[in-house]
Amino acid sequence: MKKNRKYGLEEWLINFAITVIKLVDKLPNTMAPNYHSWQLTRSSISPAQIYGEALGAETNNDFIHKLKIVLKEQRESYVQLKISERLTSSKALENLRLIADNCNKLISFILKNIETTKSGKVKNNS
Repeated sequence: MKKNRKYGLEEWLINFAITVIKLVDKLPNTMAPNYHSWQLTRSSISPAQIYGEALGAETNNDFIHKLKIVLKEQRESYVQLKISERLTSSKALENLRLIADNCNKLISFILKNIETTKSGKVKNNS
């Protein structure tokens, strides 16, 4: 659909997912952290996958719809990271805050992408 669309966001989302996976591997292996880790991993990986689908959208409306799902998952990741911050020892806290900050920047970028597409500044090249 968007021949001129850059793949920067896709790479950013993939790198974010990998960062979270590496973080989750360091969490304790007990029931509550395992459940939380699963939720965080799922919500952090799915935005990259869904954005990959969005790049193949057939219309701007389809693209916007998929981006809104990406946004929803990214926001869930942010909440999961905030929960992690409150459960984590002080030595890992700074790393968690950096990951959460990156997540928040992704949310802002995705919102801007949705607004730009809605405004018609990005044209359908199909």
